[in-house]
Amino acid sequence: PSDGVISKLRATGNGPKIADATFVRWWLATLPGPPSPCTRFDALFLLDHCLSDLKDRNDFSDLLGLRLLPLADGTFGKFQESHATPGHHKSNVYIASERVRKIFSPELRGNFLSPGLPIEIKRVFENKMLQAQLNVLPIEDEHVVGMLGNVFPKQWEGERSVLWKSKVSGIDSKDGKDTKSAKTHIPRRLELLWQYLLRDAKSLSSFSSTYPLIPTQSGYLFSLEKTERKTIFSNPFPTRVQDLLRKLGCGCIDTKTLGVSPSDLNGRFANHEIWNYVYKPTPGDLVDVLETTIRHHGSSAKSVFHEAEILNSEAEALCLYLCEAAFQDGKFILQDKIEFLRALPIYPMYPNPSIEAKNSKSFGNSISGPVSNGNTKNYKRDSLMDKTRPTKGINRWLLDSGFVYVDTQIERLIDQLRVSTMSESEIYQHRLFDRDVETWGELPSKVVDEVTLDVLSHLPRLSRATSGEFKIYLRTKRFIPTQIDEKTETRDYKRPNELYDPATDLTQLLP
Repeated sequence: PSDGVISKLRATGNGPKIADATFVRWWLATLPGPPSPCTRFDALFLLDHCLSDLKDRNDFSDLLGLRLLPLADGTFGKFQESHATPGHHKSNVYIASERVRKIFSPELRGNFLSPGLPIEIKRVFENKMLQAQLNVLPIEDEHVVGMLGNVFPKQWEGERSVLWKSKVSGIDSKDGKDTKSAKTHIPRRLELLWQYLLRDAKSLSSFSSTYPLIPTQSGYLFSLEKTERKTIFSNPFPTRVQDLLRKLGCGCIDTKTLGVSPSDLNGRFANHEIWNYVYKPTPGDLVDVLETTIRHHGSSAKSVFHEAEILNSEAEALCLYLCEAAFQDGKFILQDKIEFLRALPIYPMYPNPSIEAKNSKSFGNSISGPVSNGNTKNYKRDSLMDKTRPTKGINRWLLDSGFVYVDTQIERLIDQLRVSTMSESEIYQHRLFDRDVETWGELPSKVVDEVTLDVLSHLPRLSRATSGEFKIYLRTKRFIPTQIDEKTETRDYKRPNELYDPATDLTQLLP
């Protein structure tokens, strides 16, 4: 209309309203949403106009009810009162980084403020008064925790560990069901979540006892628990050691899923709070975890390993790892753990001779020498309690499960664990001569013959080693084999004072 018409309308009190910020806010409040048609550019223009007079007043309550809140999903939400209650509220809109938005996309994309806003509008949303009055908040740890249930399976909540990644199916939920959506979003979301936890989170304590979040090499997720049982390691151990740790409730971080390298964990994040929850992969920490875990079960290490169904190969792997890792610069670094290490059932024992003789295909050709050429993978593993190590060179058929099999791989560790050594004469005495001849049946006769002949050939040396006591001891023992009786095809054993040398002329003894 012309200026004259406008002047006459104003004179009657019905002149046109000035579309200032107050009027536009009132007008928009009468609409169910932005006026239609209205592009994103138009809505942002209206928002900027509605904010123009509020910036100086520092009071943003007049925006309540307006659907001009730009959201990350491309829509516009309603300005509502702030929800100061702890945790996530469905009406909250969060100011967050792209990595946080991706954690919860697409499910909760509408709970985040739109990125790429004009700088003037962005600055207003950063105003503390606006955040106090309206439902626009900077993302906090408690908000992230509150939203986790929207992206992880509900049945995982509160669990200490769940199997989530198997070699066969990729992702497994707690009940064993495989879901396509889990396969596609959980690994990436875990990586993004850990980028937030390592770089942006104020404290990891908010995330303890919520969902299991620590990905491990074995395919399990473990929860963050700031308790005595900190059982997650930052780097992988040998595969079999990882399997053993998993069975005992421990694990090794899968740094690939975590989105960081092992060097990053031990470098840039060396002083991070994560080390309150996660052990570094040192031999000392490993032994601490094993000791704490076994103490928690309230039974012996042997019983715990049995209940966990630890395999021989896994026990062997732990033993070999300790043989290497327990020494630094040639020095044994686990002096304060010797008694506990002795109690671990991970050391190879000689098999009982009757069992090995029965199972050995080469028995007839070889009755002495090293056990299975040093291959002990099938040999029973046990603790060092009440065990001894034999003197080198002893016929293996005289040794049973009470003796530790010591080869070059574990010899250095066994030396440090204070395992007593049984001398050659003591082994002969306890394993052969102290027993009745009738109980020698578990030893092949060929072994008995060889051993007794060995004893006689080395008697001077053995006697000197025992100050003559072994020689005196043998005089009363039946151990010398006689010739086989052709009729009965059996032989007898005599004491030394019951025999004579057939090459000696005895006529001089006759009257």
